[in-house]
Amino acid sequence: KGGSAQVVREGNAPAVAATQAVSRKMLTLFNGAFDDFTADTSGLDANLVNWIRGVDVYNEKKNGQTTTTRPSIHGDVIHSRPQPINYGPAAGDVKKTDVVSVYYGANDGALHAVDAETGVERWSFVAPEFFSRLTRIRDNTTRVSFPGMASGFSPTPKPKDYFFDGSIGVYQNKDNAKVWIFPTM
Repeated sequence: KGGSAQVVREGNAPAVAATQAVSRKMLTLFNGAFDDFTADTSGLDANLVNWIRGVDVYNEKKNGQTTTTRPSIHGDVIHSRPQPINYGPAAGDVKKTDVVSVYYGANDGALHAVDAETGVERWSFVAPEFFSRLTRIRDNTTRVSFPGMASGFSPTPKPKDYFFDGSIGVYQNKDNAKVWIFPTM
C-alpha cells in the first residue's frame, strides 16, 4: 500500500479517487508511432486490454462494479531500479519548481512514468513484444517453476515472465532539450 501503485489503484487522480474510475494514459507502439493501448492497437481481446489497463473486468473486489480499478492493478517491481529525471522548471513556472519524473518497470508488462511529487502516473507503455505474455499474468494459469520444484504438475511449470525489469539508462543534454530513456527488458 502506498506510493504510485496506491495512487493508480485509487483512480490516478484526486478528482476520480472517490469513484475509483480508471484514469490512466496507457500507450503502445502501433504502425511505428505511440498510440493508446487498446484492443485495436494491440490485436488483443478487449477484456484482456481493459484488465491490463486496470479495469476490474472480472470483479476482483466482489462488489459487482466491473468498471472501477482492480486491486491488483500494479505488478511487482522486483528487479527494476527507478530512474528519476529532473527536467528543470516547467515553462512559465513563476515558482521555478522542478519537474521530476520517475521511470520504472513493473512485472505487469508496463514501463511507468510517474510524477515524483504526487505519485500520479503520467503514462505507462506496454511494448508489443510483451503482448503474447499478458494472458498468463491475467489468467495465472501456468505455475512458475522454481529450483528444486517437484515434477508432475500439469501444465509443466515455466520460468517467471519478466518485462521492463532492469536498470534504465538515460541520455540528457545540458539544457534538457533532449532526454532519452533506455529501459531494459
